[in-house]
Amino acid sequence: MLHATIIQHTAVDVAASIRPLLERAKVVVDDVRLDRGDPIPEKIQGDILMTFGAPVSLVGSASATTRDPGGGSAVPDWVAAERSLLRWAVDHDKAILGICFGAQLLASALGAKVDRNTVAEAGWHPVFQSKDALRAEVFESLPSNLTTFHWHRNTFQIPHDATHLYRSDSCENQAFQLGSRIVGFQFHFEVNERSIRNFLLASSLHRETSVAVQDRDEIMKQSAMHLEHQQRCLSRFIDEFLGRC
Repeated sequence: MLHATIIQHTAVDVAASIRPLLERAKVVVDDVRLDRGDPIPEKIQGDILMTFGAPVSLVGSASATTRDPGGGSAVPDWVAAERSLLRWAVDHDKAILGICFGAQLLASALGAKVDRNTVAEAGWHPVFQSKDALRAEVFESLPSNLTTFHWHRNTFQIPHDATHLYRSDSCENQAFQLGSRIVGFQFHFEVNERSIRNFLLASSLHRETSVAVQDRDEIMKQSAMHLEHQQRCLSRFIDEFLGRC
């Protein structure tokens, strides 16, 4: 039986559509809830580590103390602890899935830089598979293109030896894969309708003026068009991801 540790940084940035897929596969889940005061462990006992979004900016350096204009606070102490845990998980051949901030921190743990993207992205925008994604070990369940949900200002560089998986019109580095079962997605592959509504309540990002930012009404309209398909793609990916564990 597989055993996963999920790191949740806030009450908003949840595993959402991923959690029922883990339950369906009878994966035992340990939750690390930073929003409830749980500490970051030094290591995990199971097979899988998953980490999700946070209103924290890593722009500047590995020990950055910059403030995220979206309302995030200075980088807290747990960032260094989680980076160390991710590095430990890589070194001990654990399967890792990072999404949004989780992907940025994973990239940072692998020695890559986190930068401010040229524009903010919020709402539903297509991503396109890169030429590098034609490598043999890339997840076959990932489609060549997908209209998916975005909510970010920052972006990561692709770590050394990792495969660049996806790009969008407004963000070149949307996903990477290292080895056969370490993956980072900048886009929010995990969302469901409730988590999207919570993003809209908790953040003002959708009120910004940007070519890649949709307002609330457009986001809800696009959600009705694209969310179900994204969830089907996520289901196929999680099945393959778990199969590699």
